[in-house]
Amino acid sequence: MVFVTALHAQNLVLDGKAGRTAPPIQLTPSEVEEIVALKPVFRAARGREAERVAGKLDRHTRELLEGAPWMPFHHTLGISGCEVYFNHPAELFYSLSIALPLLPPDTANRVKKFLADQLERWPPYAEEGFDHKQGNPREAYDVPMALRVGGRGRATSAFGVYAFWAYCHYALEDSAPAGHWTAIKARMGPLLAGDYAFEVTRKEYRKDEAEKLNGDLAGLIGMLRLARLYGEKEVESDILSKLTKLLELRVNLERQNPQILEPTESTTKHLHAYKLARYGQLTPEAGEALRRFTENCGDTNLRAFRQARNGWHLAFGDRFIGGENYTNPLHFSKALFDGAVWIEALPAEQILSFVDVPWCKADWYFIQKCVYALWAAGGRALSSDSESARDNSRTGPNAQTISLFNGKDLTGLYTWLVDAKYEDPRGVFSVTDGMLRISGDGLGYIGTTISYSNYHLIVEFKWGQRNWAWGDRIGKARDSGIFLHSIGPDGNSHDGQGAFKAAIECNLFQGATGDFLLIRGNAADGSLLAPRLTVEVAEERDADGWPFWKKGGTPLTLERWGRVNWFSKDRQWQDRLDFRGAKDIEKATGDWNRVECICEGDSIQIRLNGVLVNEATNVWPDTGPILLQCEGSEIFVRKFELRLLR
Repeated sequence: MVFVTALHAQNLVLDGKAGRTAPPIQLTPSEVEEIVALKPVFRAARGREAERVAGKLDRHTRELLEGAPWMPFHHTLGISGCEVYFNHPAELFYSLSIALPLLPPDTANRVKKFLADQLERWPPYAEEGFDHKQGNPREAYDVPMALRVGGRGRATSAFGVYAFWAYCHYALEDSAPAGHWTAIKARMGPLLAGDYAFEVTRKEYRKDEAEKLNGDLAGLIGMLRLARLYGEKEVESDILSKLTKLLELRVNLERQNPQILEPTESTTKHLHAYKLARYGQLTPEAGEALRRFTENCGDTNLRAFRQARNGWHLAFGDRFIGGENYTNPLHFSKALFDGAVWIEALPAEQILSFVDVPWCKADWYFIQKCVYALWAAGGRALSSDSESARDNSRTGPNAQTISLFNGKDLTGLYTWLVDAKYEDPRGVFSVTDGMLRISGDGLGYIGTTISYSNYHLIVEFKWGQRNWAWGDRIGKARDSGIFLHSIGPDGNSHDGQGAFKAAIECNLFQGATGDFLLIRGNAADGSLLAPRLTVEVAEERDADGWPFWKKGGTPLTLERWGRVNWFSKDRQWQDRLDFRGAKDIEKATGDWNRVECICEGDSIQIRLNGVLVNEATNVWPDTGPILLQCEGSEIFVRKFELRLLR
């Protein structure tokens, strides 16, 4: 792995020399299926900023409906000439479809009727788009008709097939309208039949080939889902084969080629025109794959690029790319916004703050930004169809959210150290800069004084720098944990000779975050407290004989003690400092991670940075205080909250 940092001034365009790289990989069929199965669950979010963005989304959507039909947007760049945006129905359908779950009922109904009318004339998978000179002008400035680009928009990829699936999924609740499958198969025929020419290490593609790769990948995902909706099983294998190839290309582009900025010929004059093409037409599934399979290459390179341009999100920002252009192109801020949400997974409050103002009337990108920001604020749910339905039924905008850590002090929490009991003479647990700091100097925990059951717990953490001899972590992987459903008196665990409590542990452990551990202990009367869970597992075992979680695998029940490894834990995992596996989802030391523990009845799901990494049923105990472990490693927590499930 290579990581080099070299940033240039903000208005220079050649930043491609800096970046993190990793060797290429091949994806397994199960990994591809896991990506296909994931779909964002868009639901309302609470809080002042979320409500502000939701209001913007509603107002802008209504403006779009009331002013239609719209002329494509003409944006003058400067020496590069101009660009035309919003000239094809694919992004119209996608933007409005994903907005539906977040709109008030009356607006949502109007959107559904509008899209149904559009579908008759302009299906999103069509190759031809809108006339560049027909409709109401979007711009806040006058554009003489003679200066507008002539002709019609054209599809640059198969993204429209994905947009059609999104319409079926969010507007029609997975009811695919008849009469479109034949046209979609004809549209996708050349992509399925032909070879796909794309070199992941090539520099300076000029025709937005990486954006086309994203769109074609999205189209294949959409087509596979539609094939299953239409019951067309005979084409599934062909779609999966091509989809696997394109997904590998996209993942390895991020792993092997750190030059994220490329020249583009999308402008009329092609002078000093650059583009973050590889983040154009990026869907949540592709973003998830880039987070899961690139060893943080995308995360690291995007962050370096974005942080060097701290006004990137502003509409009509002043030429952060493009040399002598007057303003940034629209695709610049859209690409960075999508990357911040789906690849960097920045905190929701930060994403919400990036929602600026529309570039124009009926700005489809603005609608997408609002939806993505509200998705982040609403819990970042990314799940399969069955999980989506369950998530929507059990939580909602009125679900109670409880902040277990207030960012100021330890109110509502208590501490335990094996050597000092309820005292903390070394200041192991403290608050610094709004974060809960656990120094790691000892063995113990900080926990809630109240028992909880049926909740969605969110813990955002990052590793500190120090490992301690007290806890035996010098030179070893950074280690902590979340104890769920802890039971019995404090300090009752067999592990650590009374350092912890009997519980189901969600491991926080470099390379092993998301493992389940059973922590056994004794009740006050000395009787055994033996936690239990049932998991679906793969056939293979790790070096210690413990299984790996596999959705749909063989059921296995563990009781009293044991470990269930998260699904892609490195088979050669080692207990050494800063260990990273080839498919780790946990971010590098110093970066923030988000762990979600969804405890409903006697089941637990563990999600790491949005990815479902482990799951158990038949869990006992299923209620109790929640504890954050101290086990020899410094760790910081900025969010420790739960949402009670209905």
